[in-house]
Amino acid sequence: MTVVLGEGLWLALALHCWGEAVVFLAAGALLTALLTVYLARAGVHRSWLCAVLAPVGGLAFYLAEQGILAGLLGSV
Repeated sequence: MTVVLGEGLWLALALHCWGEAVVFLAAGALLTALLTVYLARAGVHRSWLCAVLAPVGGLAFYLAEQGILAGLLGSV
């Protein structure tokens, strides 16, 4: 789910593909919500961490992707 959110950010902010970005961000948000609800029903004490850390991980993935791909594409 972190990768899906990160790809959504990459599509929106770097590539300006807004339609695809909305799909990726919605799918990432849905996966995060479903996993958080599943963990809460399973009795996990800190199930809310999933909802907090997924966007943080998505942002970290986006920043890593931006650094790596910008370096690779800039070298061409």
